[in-house]
Amino acid sequence: MVTLFIFSLGNVFKKKSAALMAILGVAFGGALIIFILSLSQGINKKVEKTFNVLASTIIISPKDAFFGGLFLGGGTPLPKSYIKELKRIPYLRGSYAQVSALMRSQTFKEDLNIILPIVGYETPENNVIFNNIIEGRKPLAENEVVVGRRLKEALYFLNVKLKYNQSYQTVSPPSKEIITFKIVGTFETGSELTDTAFYGPPNLVRKFALIPSDKISSINVVVGNFKKVTQVSKNLERAFKDKNPPVQVVVPRNILNPLLDTFRVFNYFLYTIVAAAALAGGLFILIIMLASVTERKKEFGVLKAIGWSSGNIIFLVMLESLILCFLGAFLGVALGYVGIILVQDLIFKEILSLNWHTVIYAGFFEVFLGVLGGVYPAWRAQKVSPVEILRQA
Repeated sequence: MVTLFIFSLGNVFKKKSAALMAILGVAFGGALIIFILSLSQGINKKVEKTFNVLASTIIISPKDAFFGGLFLGGGTPLPKSYIKELKRIPYLRGSYAQVSALMRSQTFKEDLNIILPIVGYETPENNVIFNNIIEGRKPLAENEVVVGRRLKEALYFLNVKLKYNQSYQTVSPPSKEIITFKIVGTFETGSELTDTAFYGPPNLVRKFALIPSDKISSINVVVGNFKKVTQVSKNLERAFKDKNPPVQVVVPRNILNPLLDTFRVFNYFLYTIVAAAALAGGLFILIIMLASVTERKKEFGVLKAIGWSSGNIIFLVMLESLILCFLGAFLGVALGYVGIILVQDLIFKEILSLNWHTVIYAGFFEVFLGVLGGVYPAWRAQKVSPVEILRQA
């Protein structure tokens, strides 16, 4: 058996260019499989974490707020007195008033033209943000803010490097007032919605939005039991039914459910690419081994003439195919890992999620398909007739 293995190993690299092509074919297929599966897992983790954070949350926002006031606020400001209506609603664990505004992106880079939300919490529950500081510190002065980790990474990708304790100046579009503020820290809550905004004292945010001190942008309600969210939302709708200005009661998870369906379709698309990459790797082995068998008919004929059985021939070809697949899978894992590290460093750190289960499954899957690709060439090889080969010689 050892002799057969050594013989097979020597045969694999007789045609160095063909062997290299087979290894690279499997390697690129394996690297693509690992990369795509890691992308799918990373996206799923972020979506799942966001849904978990928002599972027990309800937002009371102005009736004319865009997208339920879920992302950028807006609409007719609500009176602060609306918070008193919540006292008679059962199953609430807490509530906090929110002031939302939009910041000029040119503050950080002149040629940047995107929307940067800034939010302030009116009530003591601002610890939702300030108890999740991961860098720097929480705001202590009226002109200090913190930035969500996801927003900070997105700006870094756009070549905007935010600096702590550096003063920035921007102009409030409605009033033309110059607003000076400092970024003192970074926070992370796990919600993609929350972590893509600046947060700071409500009075500072009011300067951006020109909202008076007796008005707020929305009210965030936290339900004690997520199973009661639907019931609580109906109670809130009844409680605010005749209010002026009118409100809308928004359950974020209901709005985000269509997005979840979109991600599922996207995952199916990614899995299709994975299947195509795996198939390509198997076909590479099939083509290379089939060409090798065709060129080596005389060799197989001679081996059978000196006593090799058909089983020995099949084992020889399958072993050569296995060696190429194993080397290709190993190289593919290395390439996939390097690609993931580069993407995490250059784009977002958590957009890809790699674990050893993915590596092992992808590696074995590539080897399995590659071995399947060697079945037909092995069958062709053992069909060689030594008599015909010796006649041709």
